[in-house]
Order: sequence, then C-alpha cells, then structure tokens
Amino acid sequence: MLRIGAVIGGLLHLVLAGSAVKLALTQTSKPHDHHVEWTRKVMSLPAGKWLVWGVALGLFGYAGWQLYCAVQAKLAKQLELGKCSPAVRQWLVGISRFGLAARGVVFGAVAVMLARAASRFDPKEAGGGAKALRELFELGRWPFLAIALGVIAYGVYQLVGARYRRIRVK
Repeated sequence: MLRIGAVIGGLLHLVLAGSAVKLALTQTSKPHDHHVEWTRKVMSLPAGKWLVWGVALGLFGYAGWQLYCAVQAKLAKQLELGKCSPAVRQWLVGISRFGLAARGVVFGAVAVMLARAASRFDPKEAGGGAKALRELFELGRWPFLAIALGVIAYGVYQLVGARYRRIRVK
C-alpha cells in the first residue's frame, strides 16, 4: 500500500508540476481555488481566525521540515538505495533533495497566504497549491520555473520512493 500511495502521490505532483510549467511558459492559466470558501467557513466559527492562524503555523512548520529534510538528505532511513550504482544513488538523492526543497517552498507560500488571510480577516487571501504557484510566479519566470522543476523532482522522488522505499514487515 505504501508503494501504491507513493506512485499516486508522484503522479499527482507531476500533474501539478505540468500545470506550473504551462503557467511559466504561457502566463495564461488561472487556477480555480476552493480554499477561499473553506477559509471563509472556518473564519465564521468562534475563534475561526485563530484556527486559520493555527493551520498557517502548522504549514510553516511542515514547510520548514521539508526544507530541513532537503538540506540534511537523510533519505537512507526511508529508501533502500544500496542496490543502485553510486552515480545513480547520487542522482536520486540530488533530485529528491531538490524536490523536497521545492515542496517546502510551495507549502511555505500556502502558509503565507493563510497567515495573510488570518491577519487581515479576509478569506480571499487564502489559497492552496495552485494559488501558491501563481503567487510564486510573481518572483519571475526563471525562479518560478526552478520551483516548477522542483515540483517535478518531488514527483520523481515519490516514484523513487515507490520503487526503493524501505518497508519493514512485522
């Protein structure tokens, strides 16, 4: 089941990355986002603003964790790469680190949007992955393209995980 989940996750990230590359090259795609409505519903609850802040802080933490994992490259606990040649192993670790870093950047952008929505009490400021990619596009075409390639790399990392994931049976 872990391998199947990793394959599905990898394919979904590749589709997301394809949309990001299309956005980078055409500048015409406008994402449809349901996160605004969910944020509006949460903000209408008692202490809803604080719930949105909590989710934003949780996403900031997760984004930081992704970046930490990318820097530390502690993939040996999850992946069994001993069967690969050293060159292939180095390539797989490099692409995985790049993918984890890009995913951390995207999650960080989502966290920023949620924090902005909470601080301004404006659900329209919220957004998910597609809107985060749209906002990251404002950094410029080339930085955005690097992030889009990183999301592709994360999809590859998921597929690598499906193949080389260390699974212990009890």
